[in-house]
Amino acid sequence: MDGTSPVFACVSCGSDASQDSDPIYLTLYLPGKEPQEIALQLDGACAARLRIPITENGDRLPDRGGLVRGPSPSIPAWDALGLAPE
Repeated sequence: MDGTSPVFACVSCGSDASQDSDPIYLTLYLPGKEPQEIALQLDGACAARLRIPITENGDRLPDRGGLVRGPSPSIPAWDALGLAPE
């Protein structure tokens, strides 16, 4: 490998998601913190593994007017959450 990573790499598995991009946009409302807007760049398989349990077990809450509505921010999602792989 040449040391470069794909521009549209899945943040879950690291595979190239340029042909199978399925991002998930969300806003985290953690107690005592400002809302955090996150855009997860995922491939189709990883997006499904995350989306299915959310839709089956989660409760839809009203939109609180978050701003993320497009491409991923410049900070990777895992870094923004402090969960970057080591």
